[in-house]
Amino acid sequence: MDEAQLPAPIAIDGPAASGKSTLGAALAKRFGYRFLDTGIMYRAFTLAALRANVAPESSGCSAFGGTLALTLRRGEWGTGIMLGDEDVTPLLRDPRVEANVSLYSALPPVREQMVQQQREFARGIRAILAGRDIGTVVLPEAPLKFYLLASEEARAQRRSTQTS
Repeated sequence: MDEAQLPAPIAIDGPAASGKSTLGAALAKRFGYRFLDTGIMYRAFTLAALRANVAPESSGCSAFGGTLALTLRRGEWGTGIMLGDEDVTPLLRDPRVEANVSLYSALPPVREQMVQQQREFARGIRAILAGRDIGTVVLPEAPLKFYLLASEEARAQRRSTQTS
């Protein structure tokens, strides 16, 4: 397929541990796209909020998010994340972050800030974004959307592999 014919951006959605990131990274590598697992952004916000002792509530997180220096660092195939000058990508699967990310990511002001950055990431490049609500909220006009499903057993196995 001619590069000009490749769709962009591509949205990959589905429940936790359904294989969104695995598929997204493989497609990005195969077709030369930039890949973003949007979950890392929520994990980075959570890490920063925990470090700053910001409670998971809307008004505090809204104000905190407005001052947060969270930036995406494009790697060869994937994307890392910076808090200020610190690459926090290796810290994002920390058990404390994992235990709290759903509290912060459920807050509307946090979601609004992250969605804005996700859209900016995808603008003007061949990008694949994987995460929840990518095809419906983040990139509703994406020309190619995938929604992955996996059995409860497969998802549980994937989760246990991720945390070991």
